Amino acid sequence: MSKVLIVEDSRTISGLIQKFLLRNSYEVTDCVAFAEKAIESIPEKFPDLVLMDINLSGEMDGIRAASIIRNNWDIPVLFLTSEYSEDIMRRAARARPYGYLRKPFEEYHLIAQMDLALRLKKIEVKTLKQRKRAVNRLRQSEEKFRKLSEDMPSMICTFTSDSTLTYVNKAYADFFNSTPEALLGARWLDFVPETEREAARKNFQQLSVEHPFNSYEHRVTNESGDLKWMAWTDRALFDDQGHLNYYLAIGLDITKQKQTTLSLAENERALSQVLKALKVGMMVLDRDSGVITRANAEALACCPNQKIIGAAIDDVMSALFPDQNVSFASIVQKMPYFNEERSLKTIRGTKIPVLCSAFSSGLNSEKTIILTFHDISEHKELEMQLTHAQKMKAVGSLAAGIAHEINTPAQYVGDNIRFLKDAFHDLLNLVDKCRARYDEQSTFFSKHEFEQMLEQADYSFLQSEVPSSIDQSLQGIDHISNIVRAMKRFSHPGERNDMTSIDLKDAIENTLAISRNEWKYVAETKITCQSASPIVHGYPNDLNQVFLNLIVNAAYSIKKKVGSTGKKGLIHIHVSISEGHARIDFTDTGTGIPHEIQDRIFEQFFTTKPVGMGTGQGLALAYSIVVDKHQGKISFQSTPQKGTTFTVLLPTNHKEEKGQ
Repeated sequence: MSKVLIVEDSRTISGLIQKFLLRNSYEVTDCVAFAEKAIESIPEKFPDLVLMDINLSGEMDGIRAASIIRNNWDIPVLFLTSEYSEDIMRRAARARPYGYLRKPFEEYHLIAQMDLALRLKKIEVKTLKQRKRAVNRLRQSEEKFRKLSEDMPSMICTFTSDSTLTYVNKAYADFFNSTPEALLGARWLDFVPETEREAARKNFQQLSVEHPFNSYEHRVTNESGDLKWMAWTDRALFDDQGHLNYYLAIGLDITKQKQTTLSLAENERALSQVLKALKVGMMVLDRDSGVITRANAEALACCPNQKIIGAAIDDVMSALFPDQNVSFASIVQKMPYFNEERSLKTIRGTKIPVLCSAFSSGLNSEKTIILTFHDISEHKELEMQLTHAQKMKAVGSLAAGIAHEINTPAQYVGDNIRFLKDAFHDLLNLVDKCRARYDEQSTFFSKHEFEQMLEQADYSFLQSEVPSSIDQSLQGIDHISNIVRAMKRFSHPGERNDMTSIDLKDAIENTLAISRNEWKYVAETKITCQSASPIVHGYPNDLNQVFLNLIVNAAYSIKKKVGSTGKKGLIHIHVSISEGHARIDFTDTGTGIPHEIQDRIFEQFFTTKPVGMGTGQGLALAYSIVVDKHQGKISFQSTPQKGTTFTVLLPTNHKEEKGQ
């Protein structure tokens, strides 16, 4: 049975409350009219709940008394009062009451408020106990962590945002020839050479809730003045509000590894062994004559029936790369560095993609050229899978919009078919009536009777609406077919060696169709051609991905600008021929690109979209497809708050020379 203290200066109301409580199995510990009396009563009888009037006789009102009770004994207080004003509510809230009930009130209102207050108090008590247990477990966990870290050979420390050390283990102290007690409170950045401190600081200050981990290396000076290398993995720990608590770091002494690395870098013999171990064909050429003077085993294996050493490089290259215009003159022309993908013919007659590289060796007064070719089949396969995965990701993000585009015509096609079903049923009834009449009388009925039958069948309505329903249904089916066909063309994985003729206008229209739900609410689209649609030779799936990325980015930029105003921007795509190239301009009326980030938009993983919306790979992938795979160009012009134009140039006479 819960105990209740009543603080009420009206005997009538006090008596009524006591009657309510006794009827509902509550124990009344006391009934007083003054706040001072209530405070005196609590230590003696310690009620579970206090029912408190606000306007009381005496110097202290109910709000002041409630604050004292809550602060000293943490007993829940329920205000019962006829007063209501902004000032009273503001003061009452500071007393942290468990309820506020205005007089007059019904019995069930009071009992419900009391029951709720007592339940809330039980929950608070339970939560407090759980919190205490959690704190105890945390303390035990911290103690286990400290014991474990002390036995670990790795260096472990915790520090604040200014690098002040709050904990170090024995391994950390031993590294600095010191003790944990001496290092606590020190700033580890002070151990880093002054010229390297800012870089070291950025390594941990860049950590965030989304990216809490980072690994890095830096140099430090220990107590003996020795300069050593350390490798660290830091983790930033944040509270529930995203505020930094501290950094936890695990480190290793990598001084010896660094010294070994430097020694290896200076050791010519070790470098030679590494080169021999590489699965890369390598030839050494005389720069003046183009004669092969040396070749490793991988290069010799490519031409088992041909003598390579002493042969002219052009003879060997014509056998390895037939019909690909790889000559010694073209290599020298592109020096000091030659780096291109080619299709190498193997001894089995198959072709594999390789990366051909050439550079001056620096030996014999720059008269030697090193030529290498490296099998990149796996790289190309992974590249194709990545491109296809990006495409499938785009398809997945467009799926909801495409489903909506299909559902709308499918819905009215279904409605029309149900209407045609009912109409057909009415027409059959009309025919049946005509047949029954003929069978019964063997005579034709009058014109008036026939018109009545037509009217009953609603023939005029059917005559006008049935053809329209059929036309609408056919249009809906055509719309669905176009979307499905466009989706099939866009999402087909294709083959790596599939360079085909591409109608650019058709490809762009196809991409607009499947991305319609991305732009239709925020923009109108327009495609124009200078003349007939240009035909280029390339990889259709890759170019579809480029067009999709540019269209979706344009729609996103316009959406940011128009917001929820209901206005629409414009995406204008113009296709033309310019200096032997097919030119496609994607112009939008969006927010434009700020000047300070315009030189970074083609960087991998750079994005201005919020977390979860952008990966920063769309434009980087577009650049790779246009420039690296199609030997084209991609550029842009942008005016902030006015819009952006991306220009894609593709060679119209592009030939498949790289066997990609």
